[in-house]
Amino acid sequence: MNLDQYKIRLEEEKTKLTSELSSFAVQDKTTPGDWDVVREEDPSGQNSSDDVAEELENLSEREATEEPLEKQLAKVNLALEKIANGKFGICEINGEEIETDRLNANPAARTCKEHMSEEDNLAL
Repeated sequence: MNLDQYKIRLEEEKTKLTSELSSFAVQDKTTPGDWDVVREEDPSGQNSSDDVAEELENLSEREATEEPLEKQLAKVNLALEKIANGKFGICEINGEEIETDRLNANPAARTCKEHMSEEDNLAL
């Protein structure tokens, strides 16, 4: 298994996810891995009711976007930790090797194909 190849891909994905999250959220200083959506400020300081409604809608959309990005970033960070400690590519459910084609498709995979449907239930 070429760990360097997976590490490079995971680091690239981490950079992309972090950049995307940074465009509308900030890292929570008290909770590692947690991001908080930032409210857009009106430079004029005057908000009409339409502006407020639009901002609330935008805030809601950013919050809906933030959660899956945050979870994917946590999975990427976990995969990088596993590379560092020699546990990369091992199914978290049955302890067997994760198939190479699965890792090639998703280097942050935490389970083998047999247990794919259970992966979202694993705690991060």
